[in-house]
Amino acid sequence: MNDSLNINIEKTAIKISIGAGRILSKHFGKIQTVEYKGSGKSDPVSLADREAQDYIKENIATHFPDHGVLSEEDEDIDRGADPAPDYLWIIDPLDGTKNFIAGLPIFGCSVGVLYRGTPIAGAIYLPLPEEES
Repeated sequence: MNDSLNINIEKTAIKISIGAGRILSKHFGKIQTVEYKGSGKSDPVSLADREAQDYIKENIATHFPDHGVLSEEDEDIDRGADPAPDYLWIIDPLDGTKNFIAGLPIFGCSVGVLYRGTPIAGAIYLPLPEEES
């Protein structure tokens, strides 16, 4: 591990959690198409989940193509260029999907990074209430 890389990872985690949060804000309060993972219809996934996830994964791949990504909305780990990556990003693009769908402004974007199984960085962005300009 190198300190410069870890600082870059932390800054990127913060940046992409805020960017994903802005995507979530854009969708909040609008009618969402909802799908369900599994057979019990108890784990909803919305278009906002998918768009935020795509944004996060694209940014990670751009900045750190050899890092792996594990997202709540995927079934498998995207291992990047490495079959056993040292760095693994754990993401929940929309943490609080049920609240989001119900119109409750209690949700966020969660991003964590592990280095060989040890947490080294994380960011949680709660887009609401919006900051006043």
